[in-house]
Amino acid sequence: MLPELVYGFYRKRLGFTGYLVIDSTIEGKSCGGIRESQSVTLDEVKKLARNMTLKYGFLRIPMGGAKAGLRINDTLSREKRKPIIAEFGRTLSRFIKNGYFIPGTDMGTSEEDVTWLMNAAKEQRNGYVNIESGHAPEYTGWTMVNSARQATRLENAAVAIQGFGKIGSSAARIFSEDRAKIVAVSTCKGAIHNPRGLDTDRLIDLRNKCGDDLVNAYHECRRVPRDHLLELPVDILLPCAGSYLVNSTNAHKIKAKVICPGANIPLTDQAEQILFKRGIICIPDFVSNSGAVLGNYMANYASRTKIKKIIDEEFSRAVYELLKISKERNTYPKGLAMQIAIRRFYEIKKNEGKLQRLLLRGIRLALPDAYQKIILKPVASHMFRRLLKRAFS
Repeated sequence: MLPELVYGFYRKRLGFTGYLVIDSTIEGKSCGGIRESQSVTLDEVKKLARNMTLKYGFLRIPMGGAKAGLRINDTLSREKRKPIIAEFGRTLSRFIKNGYFIPGTDMGTSEEDVTWLMNAAKEQRNGYVNIESGHAPEYTGWTMVNSARQATRLENAAVAIQGFGKIGSSAARIFSEDRAKIVAVSTCKGAIHNPRGLDTDRLIDLRNKCGDDLVNAYHECRRVPRDHLLELPVDILLPCAGSYLVNSTNAHKIKAKVICPGANIPLTDQAEQILFKRGIICIPDFVSNSGAVLGNYMANYASRTKIKKIIDEEFSRAVYELLKISKERNTYPKGLAMQIAIRRFYEIKKNEGKLQRLLLRGIRLALPDAYQKIILKPVASHMFRRLLKRAFS
């Protein structure tokens, strides 16, 4: 399975390189975030786009996978950053206008960045897929904690979090609410560890005030080298930072019993196989961190309370079955999950334009806004929940 589109360009005047990879489409549409860093590569964007296809396929959501990458060599002020994002949007406008690519945020980009990009592309947000949501980190935290719960007991479990950004901090709060013990966190400025536990509320407060410097502002802990966090004797490791930070050079040093990623492609395939042979349970990243995709899509049809219930019940059951079959077949979970995701994706692809979705789209177009909450949402909710139940069967 090859990507449908690979596109790259360089703008010398503004000093940035841009990439867009459309890995797959359903009914001519794809979704994915925009990753910005000083080291992002085309190969990385390709793998991230494939990961989106796997997420949508595993959840049986009718959408193709994509990703955009933006490499800026310097850390820029807001004023200097805006024209770069705008130029990126103008260049990608032909792909955005028809919904071929529906962009969202990813590591290094914000909702403001996406707004600048969409304005430059002269396109309004596509309401059919609500890829943006203030609840996205929380949704991801919910799928992470429910994934980990199927692999081990959470009460008093020692948890280390690699990367304390939006996802890492949200996961810290949600795992703490399930009575897990956050014992170590890291940022690009270093790592801190206290085997008795760190104060999650204080960590989040310091992150809001100090950013990555929270590891220097927090006391009652010992400071450790950032990479040493992977080697701590913990029950659960949550990789929530960049790509491939767990690889063949450090996989044999990991002491965690369970790895539950919040980041996209944080482990190499070789590392996952090494961990599997060592008896360490590694939840596939496109499963454990699929909460933002699942929650934002369901937000068109269901309340936040219903979304949490579906993740707690239906999603948890799917992860339980995945780990159960993986153990029975003695195969590493990611390989099995990829088979399931690809099979489901092609089932959706085969049924493009299915009457049920066409009817739903027709209702959405035909009903005026005044009747949307009265008629459209209940109909959409009923139809969507039936599709979702099949996804987890």
